[in-house]
Amino acid sequence: MLKCRLIDFLFTLFPIKRWQGFLIRRHIQKCPACLGKLADAEEVKPFLIQEGEIENLEGLWPAVKARQGEGRGDVRIPLRRWRWVYASAFLAVAFAGLVWLSIIFFSGRGPSEDPLKGQFQINFIEIENEPAQAYVFRPQDSNTYFVWVEKKS
Repeated sequence: MLKCRLIDFLFTLFPIKRWQGFLIRRHIQKCPACLGKLADAEEVKPFLIQEGEIENLEGLWPAVKARQGEGRGDVRIPLRRWRWVYASAFLAVAFAGLVWLSIIFFSGRGPSEDPLKGQFQINFIEIENEPAQAYVFRPQDSNTYFVWVEKKS
């Protein structure tokens, strides 16, 4: 049920027809609860009009248009105009949130660290009482140092 509510929320949040169609097709094909809510052919039959039942086609479209506007009123028309604004605003807020989270979580790591923090120096090193050469390696984004020491030839 939670997934059904999430799909419904995403459906109303992004009023883009292709997105809504994608959500409906993907979800309804897999969700038995939503499949059970769909009307079957016998329930839909009274709403369908056969071509033979229509006598005069001249006044059909004005009658359909008038009938369509009776139930809803003009509430959805302003929302339809603003749906792109709502979707764009949501995407902008989501993008700003992702940038903000990336700054919080990834700041202070890697090369941007304080260059003096954790430095050390090898002044002198010997192997079997002979001077040696030391090599220090630090992998990027790591606090680990590898020191390799070889005898000087």
